[in-house]
Amino acid sequence: MSSEETVPTLWLVYDGECPICRPSANALKIKAAVGKLELVNAREPHPILAEIRQAGLDINEGMVVKFNNKLYHGTDAQHFLALVGTTHDWINRLNYLLFRNQFMARIFYPVLRFARTFLLSIKGIPKINLMQTRNQPIFESVFGNHWKNLPEVFHKHYANRPNSRDVSIAEGSMTIEYSGMYKLLSPLFGFLHLLPPGQAANIPVTVTYRSHPDSSAFELDRRFRYPNQQPYRFRTRMIPVQENVVIELIRFGFGWRMQYQFDGKKVILQHHGYVFRILNHILPLPLQWLMGKIHAEEEAVSTDTFRTFMTISHPLFGHYTYNGVFKMMSQT
Repeated sequence: MSSEETVPTLWLVYDGECPICRPSANALKIKAAVGKLELVNAREPHPILAEIRQAGLDINEGMVVKFNNKLYHGTDAQHFLALVGTTHDWINRLNYLLFRNQFMARIFYPVLRFARTFLLSIKGIPKINLMQTRNQPIFESVFGNHWKNLPEVFHKHYANRPNSRDVSIAEGSMTIEYSGMYKLLSPLFGFLHLLPPGQAANIPVTVTYRSHPDSSAFELDRRFRYPNQQPYRFRTRMIPVQENVVIELIRFGFGWRMQYQFDGKKVILQHHGYVFRILNHILPLPLQWLMGKIHAEEEAVSTDTFRTFMTISHPLFGHYTYNGVFKMMSQT
């Protein structure tokens, strides 16, 4: 075995889109006696990311260091780097002075983390999602072990990959019904493009599912062709946030949090509250008492056709419901 093969490796996993993390990681030097340093951009595929995911560490909350089969996260990672780093230049010397002491590290590291979050937010850069890879469909990580058991039509329906230009198209029709408060508010919903506005049966609808190179979101672009009207366009974006939890955003940053489940026959979207997105932060909105509760289901009809159903129901204010059948037409 060569001496090079016996040198320990210290892996530093950082956010390659962060204006602070990237130059700091590239400037970092460690003592020769410690081993060799390898940098890993957490936004690019790498085997070590699976270890971080399995350990339950959130790379968005801090960098990760792996050394001698041990993972250090956040403040602990920065403190460890200070102890093994050199002091040959001002960046490494400053790192040593600020983070060599655990108490000092716990004071200064949250400041760096806040600066990173703020800079990514104003640049519109999304959080890192370790559940996904570039070659894996966005929703494969959402369904987890159930993905391989899904009916074929859902593999087509949810085929889009993150950070790509994938496009899928479904054609079908919907029936929309509402009552009570939702009937009174439907013109406002339509004007703000928060929900399709008009009650009708079997409205022809085209749904285009898009991915974008700079995003891990799953975009739904729906076009409702009401009789004697211009097509009504209703767009939303679905963003996986953890395991089988997804947030669907409509306009103005509003949305709802849902949990995806597959019961062996149907895909069930279980309501987990309303949210508001400001920059890249998701804030819970306790509006269920006012807006009601959402429930949605999708069921395979054939290898290329599925049925969809969604309802917003309130015990006092009525309901808003749509249902329809769609056929997957094409994928690029």
